[in-house]
Amino acid sequence: MNYFLKGRKLRNEEEIAYYRFKQTELIITSQIKSAYYNVLAKKEQLKIAEENLSIAEDFFKKAEIRYNVGEGTNLERLTAKVQFTEAKNNLEVVRNELKTAIAELNFALGYGRQSEEIFTLKDNLVFKEYNFSLDELFSLSSYANPKIKIAELNLSSSYIDKKLAWSSILPSFFLSYFKQARDGDRGYYGVSFGISVPLWFMFQQRGQIQEASANVNIAKLELQLAKNEVYLRLKSAFNEYENDLKQVKLYLNDILPQSEEIFRVAAKSYEAGEITYLEYLQAKQTLINSKNNYIKALLKYYLSLFALEEIVGQSLLK
Repeated sequence: MNYFLKGRKLRNEEEIAYYRFKQTELIITSQIKSAYYNVLAKKEQLKIAEENLSIAEDFFKKAEIRYNVGEGTNLERLTAKVQFTEAKNNLEVVRNELKTAIAELNFALGYGRQSEEIFTLKDNLVFKEYNFSLDELFSLSSYANPKIKIAELNLSSSYIDKKLAWSSILPSFFLSYFKQARDGDRGYYGVSFGISVPLWFMFQQRGQIQEASANVNIAKLELQLAKNEVYLRLKSAFNEYENDLKQVKLYLNDILPQSEEIFRVAAKSYEAGEITYLEYLQAKQTLINSKNNYIKALLKYYLSLFALEEIVGQSLLK
């Protein structure tokens, strides 16, 4: 019986080692996904910066022509020049941020300085909606979260230790056989059977049982603590996910379409001489800010999804 119980405890220890490995794997996977999507976001922001530079350069040239023929003011020309310079600087900043994001992806993948890889990413940062309920995610985490599984296995092992402690007050039986040979004869075979009785009056067994019982209670509390901690983290991450989802939808359905319409009307009005360059500039800046903020919101949305995956213990994006 003792051999059987110790074998079960060993299997529990093997499973605990597996779930600790799984826990590390989930953390690394989340880091890689986050770094990957950060690169995608920086690529999108680079496109916006290039588009902004193209528009700024075009209007700077037009402002120069208008000023030279006497149709534009010097203030308009200087403002267009400043905006053009800022657009070039912003493009360089975004390029450097993209390089940093790629370096972070290399680090997450385990590449060192001597083996840095340059990746060609085939994906684009696009919105895809995922719908979950908090109860559904907590139910999944109860079966897949490594921390909960480790706590459950520790509780199982503490029950085994308790059974082993109780077995110490029982007599132990043993069976053996032997062979003896002397003076060249063929030898003799023998069998022995024995029993050992513990000395109960020494109270050693009682102390072992009390200690094992206390460890069972501790393991129960640690399991409940693990579940409470996972639920708290899950609830916080889920609230952040819901808020990020609302932000992305707000930009897609309202802010971006309105900003694009404002810029379209402002561009036509400026070409027709109905508004000043500063008014056009304000409309352009509104559109650029909206696009950049949308990319940031979209990245944050996916990062919150990766945080949920890490807590739950399995992939949620399919």
